[in-house]
Formats: sequence, structure tokens, C-alpha cells
Amino acid sequence: MEFGDFQTPSHLADEICHCLLAEGVRPKSVVEPTCGIGGFLISAMAAFEHARKFLGIEINRAYLRVLEQKLRQADRKRVELRHADFFQLDWEDILTHLPEPILVLGNPPWVTNSVLGRIRGSNLPIKNNFQGHRGFDAITGKSNFDISEWMLIHLLDKLQHRRAVLAMLCKTAVARKVLKHIWTRDFSISDPRLYTVDAKAHFNVSAPACLLVCRAGPPAEAKACGVFSGVSIEPLANKDFSVLSKNLATTRCLIMCKFLQLHACPQKKHHK
Repeated sequence: MEFGDFQTPSHLADEICHCLLAEGVRPKSVVEPTCGIGGFLISAMAAFEHARKFLGIEINRAYLRVLEQKLRQADRKRVELRHADFFQLDWEDILTHLPEPILVLGNPPWVTNSVLGRIRGSNLPIKNNFQGHRGFDAITGKSNFDISEWMLIHLLDKLQHRRAVLAMLCKTAVARKVLKHIWTRDFSISDPRLYTVDAKAHFNVSAPACLLVCRAGPPAEAKACGVFSGVSIEPLANKDFSVLSKNLATTRCLIMCKFLQLHACPQKKHHK
């Protein structure tokens, strides 16, 4: 429970990697920052066969032992496993030494900092006011946040000036907060996409979930996110978001796009 993790089923990891391939993702390096028993890492090795480097990082040594057994027949020259704490690593240095393009892929912990605090878990970031609270809230550290929210924002910050793609499973609420953060702070992140995932079926979790995909690059003027129903659909051949609605499965997806757009720019007034 301390690590707040859900291991990704191999069939879901396979679907996501094939979805990314269909989107034109061709990494030379693949990083899974909280690799667990390697669901994504193993799928990525099969899907991205021309990648030169696969890096898996995990704080739980027992998980790494399981993964090492799974990789006995793999080409270990391309694979590096590290027993390390995400929050203690120098991600700037790690990413600098990887060949680009980089794909950061995975399923970070689905737990909040307050839950980990109650059970005295140590798998937490150093406390800082990353959500931009003011006054007394900033001093007291009022905010309760998902650990994955901090992790995704931190990774996107380090990736934004590289040739890189981030593709992470998370709660949909976390994806909204991450997008709001990067939009209001003008991160160099472009073409964000959200693919809905059935968390109940895959993880027995009753919460809306998604795969959040972001590319490093100059941000578009419009703060909008494409939303797709599932990861098995055909992705857009045309990157123009003016035709996005033709590829969305439901009106609900359009509403979510509008929700993300409005909440990213709270300073603007919208008139009917």
C-alpha cells in the first residue's frame, strides 16, 4: 500500500504501445519511471524494436526481482534496471544521457499524499508549493494531491525542451490538473491527447481513468486536448484539431475537451 501502485495488465500495455506506434512514436529510448514488474517495459521492448535503450526504475526491490526473472531471455545490453526512488533522482541528468527521441511511459502511483502520510509511507516528493497556493495555504501545505500529479508535472518540466513523448496512465482528474498546470505556465508541450481507459475492468478501481499523451514542442495557441474513447481506435492522420470532432466517439468527449479548455484559462471571460 505504501507505493500506491497498480500493476498494468500485459494486454493493456500492449494496446497502449501499439496505439503509440500508430501515432508515429518512434523512440530511441524508453523510460518507465515506476516500472513495477515491468508490464510496460516488456510490451515496449516488443513494440519499439529499434529503440536502443530501455530503462526501468523501481523503488520496490521485490518487483525488480520479478522483472529480472522475466527478462532472462531478453537482450540485456539494451535494458537497464535501477533500484531507486523517483523523488530522489536527478531526472535532468538521467534524460540528458539518453538518446533522443525519448518515450517516458508508465503507470505511476494512484494514491494521494495525505493517504501516504496517514500510513507513514515514505514514497513522497519533497514538500513544495508546486500548485501555486497563496498565503496561509502555501505556508501550511494545505493541498492534498495525487502523487502522480506531481510526478507527471515534474517529468513534463524536464522533457519540454527535448525530443520526447510522455504517455502515462492516470486518473482523469489528475490529467485535467496536469494540463491546467502546463497550460497556465506555458510549458513547451504540444498536441496533448487523452485516451479513456476502463479502470474498473483493468484495475478494479471505480474512478475515471485515461492514458495522457503529451509531446514536447512549441505549445499551440489554443489550449485544447483531443479526447478519444479507448486506446484501440484509429488515431487521427490529420493533426488539425479542427477535424478532431469527426474522430471522437461521443458528445461527452467534446464536452470534456471544452471543460479542459475553459479550466486551463480561468483568467479569461467567456461570453455567450
